[in-house]
Amino acid sequence: MMISALVWLSVFLVGLLLEGRFYPIKDEAFIAWMTWFMVTWLIFFLFSPVHIENNRTIAEIRKIPFDYTWPLILLIGWLVYKIWVIGYSGPEHFFFNLRLAATGTEGLSNLGLIERFYPLIFALFLFEHIYARRENIYLRILLWCFMLLYAMASMSKLAFLTPISSWVIIQGISGRLKVRKIVILAPIVFAAIMSLHFLRAAISN
Repeated sequence: MMISALVWLSVFLVGLLLEGRFYPIKDEAFIAWMTWFMVTWLIFFLFSPVHIENNRTIAEIRKIPFDYTWPLILLIGWLVYKIWVIGYSGPEHFFFNLRLAATGTEGLSNLGLIERFYPLIFALFLFEHIYARRENIYLRILLWCFMLLYAMASMSKLAFLTPISSWVIIQGISGRLKVRKIVILAPIVFAAIMSLHFLRAAISN
């Protein structure tokens, strides 16, 4: 499973680097890949004989030495404002305007400075979920809000999958990933990705 994921990751990285020179992925190929990946992913997690022991009681629970709740709320508010402005300022449909802006279409405003904060927010997202505890649940919710709003702002499937796949990996490594969570999450994620894909395809035609 890991080898297969690394192979596909290398393909996607090549596509991101080469952009227009990369062979375009057709709808049928994308659907086939998503179906295959989700099925093998479920089989791996449901029937894998390896069980990782939960070491959270051994590991030290670390905390950020300052409270960044209000700066995070301000960033979320700023991101919502930028989404609103970009979505309604372009010549096309709301979501298509967001995608056009994300691809650098001339004449449309972009997210601007707030994009510089994404790596920091993603790092905080990983940190708070690795050291998840009852006291930081509100921070984890706010970080989820920012990550999903950013995915909406860019209308990117990769940006949507990034926090979800990161959360799944962290849950799996820590031994907190239950079968019930997988069964509930998998079809929801698959439906959301396909909806985003076909929405963009329908708008762009």
